[in-house]
Amino acid sequence: MPDKQTRVLGINPGARYLGYALINNSELRDWGIKSFKGKWTAEKSQKIGRVLIGFLDQYQPDVVALKKLHPARTSHNLHGLVNSFKYHCRIRNIPVYEYPIGYLKEAILHDNGSKKKLVKELYLHYPALFRETEKELKMTVDAIGGQETDKPEAKVQDIREKELEEQKKKDAAKKIGYYMTMFEAVALGHVCVNQLNNYQNNDKNKNENSGH
Repeated sequence: MPDKQTRVLGINPGARYLGYALINNSELRDWGIKSFKGKWTAEKSQKIGRVLIGFLDQYQPDVVALKKLHPARTSHNLHGLVNSFKYHCRIRNIPVYEYPIGYLKEAILHDNGSKKKLVKELYLHYPALFRETEKELKMTVDAIGGQETDKPEAKVQDIREKELEEQKKKDAAKKIGYYMTMFEAVALGHVCVNQLNNYQNNDKNKNENSGH
């Protein structure tokens, strides 16, 4: 089974916004949102497809954690795109685990809590999400419940802030919910990593109990 060094790529697919997050060695290493403007066209489909395949080439994940699309709330085009992405994972021998949003909430919050509660919980696990958490919840870190020591170093903060500002210039329609696309991708990776670690620990315990 995969160990704690496994690179897990969380993908929250969408026709307008696509969230992604890379967790390696149980640490959040990269995260963000890709925006795709305009109506659905063959060109747009190809662009999103190239981005998804680019993630596989760039991060070379051992496992992909993918948000399970709701059949009644997703277009036929997006379903086709996701199936194509899963095919590219398969030919690269990359396992794909799919999780619906309800499962993520239950696994992280142990109830069907609000998305706001999910964001707060993820921030406590990954303090590097400080800026995105503030922007998504429109709250300060003190109100969120973090500690001053949780904040990333000033240099890291500056880098993330510049990235967010550049993103803001590219897409002026920022509002509540925009960053949720990314937080769900982080949740996907987080739940998958914990699940894989639990599998590994269970196998280890079985081997020890059997005397191997």
